[in-house]
Amino acid sequence: IDEGVLEFISNSLDFKKDETVIEIGPGLGFLTRFLLSHGASVIAIEKDPAYVEFLTHYYKNKKFRIVASDVLKTKISELTSGDPVKVCGNIPYNITSPILEWLILQKNLVSEAVLTV
Repeated sequence: IDEGVLEFISNSLDFKKDETVIEIGPGLGFLTRFLLSHGASVIAIEKDPAYVEFLTHYYKNKKFRIVASDVLKTKISELTSGDPVKVCGNIPYNITSPILEWLILQKNLVSEAVLTV
């Protein structure tokens, strides 16, 4: 994983310490680790049970929460206190349009989104 890409995403989000960031599809958690090490509180939405299990055991951090769910069936309002959050992720090409629609439908709860495809 290119640390420069992780830094680019992090800098683009411009989050403050303890600010909540929702990460779509964290996989093995490379971006997750980077966000946590820079002070973010991360809510990771992961569909794959193998990754959920790995992340649950790997990240024992009070600023990290894993949500085992399909992002397209997840409501941001059920994950946060209602304040707008930042969203990031390296998303699969084949579901880019549905994820963009998911973000637009919840735009009042998203202050910023940085996605790579």
